[in-house]
Amino acid sequence: MNSNQQPRGTRDPSLVRPWNARPYRQPDPVDGPPRPLGDKRAALQARRQRASSSKVTTGARGNARAFDRLLTSSDSTLAFAIRSTAMGLLVERTHCPPGGPRIVQTMVFDSADGFDRWCTLEPVRFDDPMLYDQLRRHGHEALDGAG
Repeated sequence: MNSNQQPRGTRDPSLVRPWNARPYRQPDPVDGPPRPLGDKRAALQARRQRASSSKVTTGARGNARAFDRLLTSSDSTLAFAIRSTAMGLLVERTHCPPGGPRIVQTMVFDSADGFDRWCTLEPVRFDDPMLYDQLRRHGHEALDGAG
């Protein structure tokens, strides 16, 4: 019987690597610097960065002087521009999600009932209740001022 045997589960100390030693590894091209973008892709990326930094730059915000009120969501992706006109209440809804298309809708309401029906169907009612309350309040104020 050999009394010089190591217990099971232990390794030969010469095979164990010190904790700070790193194994030799060939550099992978994926770890290198990124390839330069093509002209078209670089222009698209620059345009998206400008759009995301300015959020709502045109549409409702660009015409802010022409409108009585401009209400924007906390992340600035949704804006409502409200103005009372001789025809009734003019509401411009601008939705500009990051990386997506800009959608601008313009509605004219001649009565408070029509405005209330539209407000009950507006998704911002659940997404941003504070903005929804401001929209209703300022919309009714503008309708009362127009009538």
